[in-house]
Amino acid sequence: MKKSVKKAKPWIISLIVVFAFISGFLFFIKSYVDSSKQNYINKIQNYIDASSYLAKSKILKNVEDLNEDYVNQKLSEQYIEQEFGKDFIWKPENNNTNLNNKVSDIYRTYFGKSIDVIEKDLKLQYRDNDKNLVDITDLKNGEFIPKNIDKIATLSKSSEDFLNGFSPSFASLGLSLFKSQVIKNQDNLNKIKNNQFLKQIVDFINNNQPLIKLLTKIFSTKKLEKNYYKDLTIKQAFNKNINLINTSLTNKSYEKHDEDHFADDLSDFVIENVTKIVKEEWNKQDKIEIIDKFKNIFNRLKDYFFKFDYLKIVDNLFRYVQSELYFSMYYVVNEDLTDPSQLLDQKIEDKKFKALVNNKLDFSLLINGLTKVLESKKYTTRLLDFLFKRADKSKIYFDHHKIPENVGTSSLILDLINFVQKTILKTNKLIRDAIEGLEDYIEKNMYELRNKITTYIRSFLDKNVSKFSNSVHFGYIHNSEDYNKLNVQIYTWGWITNFYYVDANIYIFGKDGLITKIFDLFKQIGNSISATSSNTFNYLKYVLYRDSSPVIDFKDNFEEIAKLIKVGNELFSNQKMLNIDLRITFLKQIANIKGIYGVINLPNELDSLKDLLKTFGLSSFIKKVEDGVKPLQNILDLLKEFGFINDTKEFLKEFDEYVKKIIEYLPKKYQSVNTLLNYDLISNLYPKNSNTTDFANDFTTKLAEFLFPKTNQTDDDKLLLPVIRLVRFDRNKKITSVSQIKQALADYSKKIISKKSLFKNLINIRDFKIELPDIVLQHLGIENLKNLTILELLQIISKYINQFINHNQNESLSFDLSSVGYFLQALSTTVDITYSNNKKVENKNLIKALYDDLDSFDHKNDENNKGRPEASYYNWDFITFKFSEKDKKTIDLKQIKNDFSYSPLHLLLGIDLNKAQYIKNTIGYALGTLIGGLTKTDENYQLANENKKAVITIFSILNFTLKNYQSILKDLEYKKAGVYYKKDSWQTQLISSNDKEIKYYLIRKLTSDNEINKKVGNRFEITLTNDQNASYWKISNIIALDYKH
Repeated sequence: MKKSVKKAKPWIISLIVVFAFISGFLFFIKSYVDSSKQNYINKIQNYIDASSYLAKSKILKNVEDLNEDYVNQKLSEQYIEQEFGKDFIWKPENNNTNLNNKVSDIYRTYFGKSIDVIEKDLKLQYRDNDKNLVDITDLKNGEFIPKNIDKIATLSKSSEDFLNGFSPSFASLGLSLFKSQVIKNQDNLNKIKNNQFLKQIVDFINNNQPLIKLLTKIFSTKKLEKNYYKDLTIKQAFNKNINLINTSLTNKSYEKHDEDHFADDLSDFVIENVTKIVKEEWNKQDKIEIIDKFKNIFNRLKDYFFKFDYLKIVDNLFRYVQSELYFSMYYVVNEDLTDPSQLLDQKIEDKKFKALVNNKLDFSLLINGLTKVLESKKYTTRLLDFLFKRADKSKIYFDHHKIPENVGTSSLILDLINFVQKTILKTNKLIRDAIEGLEDYIEKNMYELRNKITTYIRSFLDKNVSKFSNSVHFGYIHNSEDYNKLNVQIYTWGWITNFYYVDANIYIFGKDGLITKIFDLFKQIGNSISATSSNTFNYLKYVLYRDSSPVIDFKDNFEEIAKLIKVGNELFSNQKMLNIDLRITFLKQIANIKGIYGVINLPNELDSLKDLLKTFGLSSFIKKVEDGVKPLQNILDLLKEFGFINDTKEFLKEFDEYVKKIIEYLPKKYQSVNTLLNYDLISNLYPKNSNTTDFANDFTTKLAEFLFPKTNQTDDDKLLLPVIRLVRFDRNKKITSVSQIKQALADYSKKIISKKSLFKNLINIRDFKIELPDIVLQHLGIENLKNLTILELLQIISKYINQFINHNQNESLSFDLSSVGYFLQALSTTVDITYSNNKKVENKNLIKALYDDLDSFDHKNDENNKGRPEASYYNWDFITFKFSEKDKKTIDLKQIKNDFSYSPLHLLLGIDLNKAQYIKNTIGYALGTLIGGLTKTDENYQLANENKKAVITIFSILNFTLKNYQSILKDLEYKKAGVYYKKDSWQTQLISSNDKEIKYYLIRKLTSDNEINKKVGNRFEITLTNDQNASYWKISNIIALDYKH
């Protein structure tokens, strides 16, 4: 063997060495590549593992309501071994990893941050049909859990301590600090004066003083008597509150409150006063025309109702609204009550209904009730059930055929509708009775009345007809055996005979007489108004009551309207009632006018007269004739312009045909459509989705279709279009089709509720986002409250209030709202200001005066005040507060020129010069009534103490919540993070990777049953990117692959 080796050629040995080297090198290369590949795979997996925890946080926040911020911070403090296991190698170049490092070290290494790795604006997304990425918006926002609990707790505790005494001296120190720190220089002052939000508030207060004064009156209610609700059931309490409103208006009072008398008494009150005014004006013995009498009546009625002191009902109205709000929310919240009567029959016990008995607003009940109403249609239904279905149905629906003796419903809204409806029906009955009385009077006094009418006609003719020709004389008005007919003749005396120009027969009395026909017309107008108003108001009550079987048929309305047109047509077309023969003596008959229509048609009958005048060379008289009938010609022209007729010359024929057609058409038209407008108030207030238009849109759309159904459009255009043009006075025929009016009516809801309106429906309110200032959220560390919806905010508040009250049974959260009245009164305070240069400003709103004259200078500038603007509140010498016409107070500011701790800004709070008390009826005084700080001798000291307890309770609730914060989080972790967040609840799978992008699937293996989770699905695609080849990566996309859109 040795020999063989020795004899081997050197090149063979060299070759073997080379092969050995190559083999070793290749083995080394393979080992190195395998190692590098493994390291690369490990590195990719590390990115997947680390980032998946963050992606899970974002997903769980949105679908399981898990708080993302908390989990991110919680995880960042966990040890690597605890979260990722012993075998986790998070530094590929170092396989001897120190597992005592924390997760935040991984985040810092991979993502450049230790916490808050996920961008706040990163949204869950899905791919639409066109493969475009779309943000998912209908997700949860997590719970209210502030990041900086210590800051919140400290602030809350300090606020609670602060509220233990808001004394004037303490407030004065606060204002002095504000003045020295916030408005210490011109730059800061400019920021305040140029702040648009502040400007809008000041301008609103200044420009809406009448509204603020009205609200002041409303909230400045009288104290409730101690036994006000004693021994009353809840229904009796409603009746009592409504009856007291009635007493304020009508002066009628009741000892017992088993019935609600509002609608009936107010109806009688209005009718009695209207009747009294009409009689007084009518019976005045002044010599004025009848039309002027009607004008006087109208003006007196207008003055009476517009100048009536409605503010005297404010106290009782406020108390009613307060009780309505209280018990409706109570019924909504207490689901064991299945029918309103179960609550209405209960006695008002002091302990059970403590807040109401003490004339306070139960804030916790209000929040809980409103939250439920916005949460679900079920609770909206309960609210409407209590508001309206508690009423006795027999008192809701009535018509002109039968009016109930008492229509009080114990619901003020329904009472107001019943009041208007009953007043209209009773007024119509009174008018009908008056007409029947007049008919009896006329029948008994026909001869006397006939002579008066004869005298009036003679006087009218003497006064007016002589204008046409001095050669015309008047004879007498013929007497005839037919006392229902008057014969009027105009003639010229002749030697042998009289030459007649006008021979008119007018039936004034009798069955076919003018007076009878006019009375018939008024009766039918009353019938039409009664039928229409009854059905309209009954329908409105049906919408509110949501009756399952209403008896409302609008067919009567249109039959009565058709009858009205028919009666009017009979009055105008009756040829026997009015017959006028016009002639030129015995030479030629000019026209024979029959009925009122014949009078209107007179311009078409005068051609022969014009021809005759031309023949005799009397053309100058033609202009007088044309001027005389011009008003009638204008009527004919308007009828043509509106579309009632096509040719003015054919007025009698065409208008008669039109009237007959519409009389026949109206009843038939509304037999072909559904006579009931099926409007569901619940589904419109609480629609299925937020894209639904406002709650009024469905009503106006259905009303438009009901009035102008598609099936009748051709006939509507022929017969109703002229009426519409007449009502709209559309002489130019801009309205070419009824469909235009139909669309305008359907769109009318947009005028009622604008696009910018908050209240379109309850869904719209529920989803309205509250944009809290970023700076406040950041300072308090509660950025996750940004863009909360109203419902979410109410749910958070409701949750924590209920938790607090459950642990503190004796605590309550109720306020006496009279403090609001003091605030509003302070906002309406005006002042007179005298400046140091003797300039005076009078009756300026205090808030506006302070804002306009706000100045960064202080008393130290008095020695060198050249830079001080003239409009500076440091130039005020005197200020006079005007709280009311009688209540005034003047402050001499010259007294405190050397007191650097007091400025006119102190007057904003109403701190007196001695800094020991508040000036009454100022903002500071109002704050004192709410959170304490009034002297013991003040009449509102007890009110201040009671309200202060309620305000302190608010902070107690917050402190209670924060105190239990950790236990809440632990429970949250166990239920959600502990179940859904753990490693075996998820699966990852690499899709692709390179130096700039890593994609992987993140799949949920354990999910809850909530609806959002079902919609979002279980499969997600996560994308990590490193666009700039930097050391750090970021999560750029989280895509829900199974999202159902």
